[in-house]
Amino acid sequence: MGTKVVYYSSKVYIEGADAVTLQQGEVVTFINWGNLVITSVEKDADGSVTSLRAKLNLENKVQLVNTVSSFVSSSVSGVSRNWPT
Repeated sequence: MGTKVVYYSSKVYIEGADAVTLQQGEVVTFINWGNLVITSVEKDADGSVTSLRAKLNLENKVQLVNTVSSFVSSSVSGVSRNWPT
C-alpha cells in the first residue's frame, strides 16, 4: 500500500455540486482533514454559490454529518501530510 500527499491551506476548492448543498451552520467532513462548520454561503445574482466560509472543528471527531466532501488546496505551500492510499 502506498501513500499520497494531501495539502492543507486556508483556501480550498470543492466540487460545485457539493457547494450548492451546503448551508450556514452545517457540519461538513472533509476527507483526510476533519469536520468544519460552514459559517457563510455567498451567492451571485443567479443564486450560484461563489464562496463558502468555514471554521475548522477538528476536535469534533464523533459528530455525525450528512455531507462528506473532497477538497483540493489552492496552494502546495501549505501544510502537507502523507495519507495511506
